[in-house]
Amino acid sequence: MNLLFSGMRQRIGGVFAAFAFSAGCCVCGAVMTFVLAPNQALEARRISRLPEMDAVYLTSVAAGEEVLLTGTLQGNELLYSDLPYVAFKEETWIVSEPTGDAESNSGRWDSDTVVPDLDLNVGGQIVVILSATDPRLSGDLLEETILGEGPLEATYSGESLPDGTLRYEGFVDGDVATVLGEKATDGGVRPEHLFAGDRAAFETSQEEAASGLFISGIASMVLAPFVLIAGILGTIFWRRR
Repeated sequence: MNLLFSGMRQRIGGVFAAFAFSAGCCVCGAVMTFVLAPNQALEARRISRLPEMDAVYLTSVAAGEEVLLTGTLQGNELLYSDLPYVAFKEETWIVSEPTGDAESNSGRWDSDTVVPDLDLNVGGQIVVILSATDPRLSGDLLEETILGEGPLEATYSGESLPDGTLRYEGFVDGDVATVLGEKATDGGVRPEHLFAGDRAAFETSQEEAASGLFISGIASMVLAPFVLIAGILGTIFWRRR
């Protein structure tokens, strides 16, 4: 009798879990489709309407106004002598031993963005991009991974990485960069987003981000009922071994 009630409880719990997971897929899909994707599309449209700017144009812009500049990083010092970066995002792989019912180690990336003052050659004139701790870095960034030497390992994207592994994505001197930010009172630019590539590529990336959110949202909502059906059927026909 106890086994019977135990089996029923497990099946009921499985059905509720299927409902919850399906509802989660549906809600996440709706948020991506009807909130995030439209907002990103508006952002892409707003960026595309910003005027073409050069160093001369920047001098006529009031402090605090939004600016969008494209140029070449020039004359910037390396942040590390053994790495080619002048600005980068550094991610450290942190591995933890299993806890609770987990059977294997778990890992997570701890990230830090380093952007010092940078010289950007815009049409033959230097514009100073001011140091910042939290700008977004994207585009065709140079990537490099340095394996750690920690005793613990955890799997990421099908690959086992040791604790302390470092992953870099960043800019090297000579890269073409597009900078979205605001003009500072000293005439420099306080960056919000640094993109590795020209303005056309930057605008395309913003449009693709909106399309990606929309498609992912639709796919998540379409998947929701199938997840529910599969979960219920799996619960009904599941047999204890």
